[in-house]
Amino acid sequence: MPTNEFPSRLIDADPVPEGVEPFQQTDLDGVAVELFQLGDVIVALCEDDSLFSLEIAGVVLDGQVLPANLLGTGSTEEGRAFCSIYVQHTLYSGRSPRDLDFIWATCMEPDAE
Repeated sequence: MPTNEFPSRLIDADPVPEGVEPFQQTDLDGVAVELFQLGDVIVALCEDDSLFSLEIAGVVLDGQVLPANLLGTGSTEEGRAFCSIYVQHTLYSGRSPRDLDFIWATCMEPDAE
């Protein structure tokens, strides 16, 4: 269940420039993920290294899927998965990015044997 209120940024890592605050936080299988907006780019960054991959598979506003392009996925030096997508902000003009819902594709880190 996404929430728009949380005490502070969970992490301080690339690819989000310092000073950019998250607009939303969500929980995916017990892993906190923060969302940041940088112009027309939305970046999702997970709290820890328990996700092997993280991808936003879709963006929804009021039940309609918005056109979006995946820009890339990866992980930080600390092993935190992230992804970035392009969503033209004029598609939700007059609305907050907090109004967006996201469809996720994730893969948990495989158990080490």
